[in-house]
Amino acid sequence: MAIKKSKNIVKLSLDEFSFEEFKLIAIQTHLEDYKVAFTLNKMLEMRFIKEPVEIEFTNETGTGSFSHFIFEDSRNDLIWSLVQNKSFIQNNTSQKNSLFTEIDHKFSSQINLIPELNKFDYLLKIDEIDDYYDIDSFISKLSNLKHISTVYLADTEQIKSINNLIF
Repeated sequence: MAIKKSKNIVKLSLDEFSFEEFKLIAIQTHLEDYKVAFTLNKMLEMRFIKEPVEIEFTNETGTGSFSHFIFEDSRNDLIWSLVQNKSFIQNNTSQKNSLFTEIDHKFSSQINLIPELNKFDYLLKIDEIDDYYDIDSFISKLSNLKHISTVYLADTEQIKSINNLIF
């Protein structure tokens, strides 16, 4: 008995795939990363854990390292990522002062993971979110926390560098 194999070619378009829905909240605060995570853990009953490897991002200025924390919320079936949005990099330049001397200039510059949100210190990415989660209530609680200056629900459709949040 012979088995006949037929070649079926299936064409798929990107419209047939469902992309993960996520929300992005930008946070402005003077707190360091571990203090932001601690505050969210304590005041909003979250359980952020620092990831051992930082996110590295390179642009024309240099390479920045961004700390991030993860919280897997099994109660709401959400994955929360708290990511540092600002990093400072050290730049070195050399300039010849005269025929035999060279002067080294050191300066630091800021690099942002999401340049469109450069005024914000941290990003809170909420993965696998659906329409049933009350994001407005959460933003209200977050904005009422001590040491949180500004909270902004970003429009992810308007951010060109959104792929920087794929990690």
